[in-house]
Amino acid sequence: MMFIKGKVGGKVLNFCLDTGAEINAINSHSSRKVLNTVTINRRSNLGGVGASSSEVLYGTMNDFVFGDKQYVQMQTIITNLDNMCEAYGCTIDGMLGYDFFAKGIVCINFVKEEIGICFKKEEKNEK
Repeated sequence: MMFIKGKVGGKVLNFCLDTGAEINAINSHSSRKVLNTVTINRRSNLGGVGASSSEVLYGTMNDFVFGDKQYVQMQTIITNLDNMCEAYGCTIDGMLGYDFFAKGIVCINFVKEEIGICFKKEEKNEK
């Protein structure tokens, strides 16, 4: 598992990278300042192992900063990540999935423990 530090709502958070995740996630135990940066669109139940399920909030993360780049409007769920924290033995404030990786070309060097991102040029809407 690879982790990066990112800022949400001015708070530095520990994010794990998940190349197989369809959507980003924020831990439901995050501070109010962090959670207030997410615009909630709907609620849903997420199925887990066996018959277990938990409620998640779907929304848009509007204030994620990695390095000197701010990301806006990334699809995100708010859910309890306690089991994930326990499994990896560390604090996980969030998980970055497809919406993060789709912002550009991401190169991960596991030997040097480095990550590099070449961002896509943002298209401007012309009228």
